[in-house]
Amino acid sequence: MVIQRDPWLAESWGRLAQEEVGRKAEEEEKMEEELDRVLLYHKIKKEAAGHERLEKILASIEDAALEYAGTIDRGTLARLERDNGLGEKTVIDEIESADIRRRQAHNALIDDLNLLSRQFREASLDNRWRSDIGMNRDDVGAFAVAVAKLLLRERQAKTEGGEH
Repeated sequence: MVIQRDPWLAESWGRLAQEEVGRKAEEEEKMEEELDRVLLYHKIKKEAAGHERLEKILASIEDAALEYAGTIDRGTLARLERDNGLGEKTVIDEIESADIRRRQAHNALIDDLNLLSRQFREASLDNRWRSDIGMNRDDVGAFAVAVAKLLLRERQAKTEGGEH
């Protein structure tokens, strides 16, 4: 018995394979962009080391990045609850509250990044990193999320390693 190849099935599998390759390429690109942001953060942190004022502003940026990333998680969870019909009024209030906190954290982050950039310039340090982060809100948000992920991984590693 000879098995014939179904052209429709072959085409469908081929399309699925192409989509998977495209998804993997997008994921790799996102990972590379996140790595670039983390490396940029490390560069900033290294340059700020030993400058008390700069270290203080950087700590504020870290706090704002963690808050920003947390508000995204809280807002996403509330939206999922809303979409599944759970606690309509409470969920809408939580979404609005999370959006306000996210915007406030984002604004604080942008203000602190701009302040740190000016302080770098006043200390005769290279502040081109500020334009490397990007000036639009999406770029700043992506930087914040990358930094927050790094900080959370570092904290988890310290906790698991027995350090406090």
